[in-house]
Amino acid sequence: MTVVWTRPGLDPKYIHVHQDGQLLNRSQNLSYYFRTRVFVDELTYGNVSVSIFKARVSDEGQYWCSIPSIQKEASVQLIVGESEDQTSVGCKV
Repeated sequence: MTVVWTRPGLDPKYIHVHQDGQLLNRSQNLSYYFRTRVFVDELTYGNVSVSIFKARVSDEGQYWCSIPSIQKEASVQLIVGESEDQTSVGCKV
């Protein structure tokens, strides 16, 4: 399964691309490098959420999740507040 998380306005726009159990970081935006992950054990249950670690105010905005194999996509709006915890951006299909 391939899960693609993007953020419009970035170049490159990819914040996380997960394909067949691996992160494909060659196309990942450098500002998200080593700061994202998906819940691999949850993918079979439809949880394609991405976690963004060390969230920054600059991370705030709209994110798109797409699953090409089933032609599904969804968007979420991330609002960053004051916290030390990780931030999860998610959608379930």
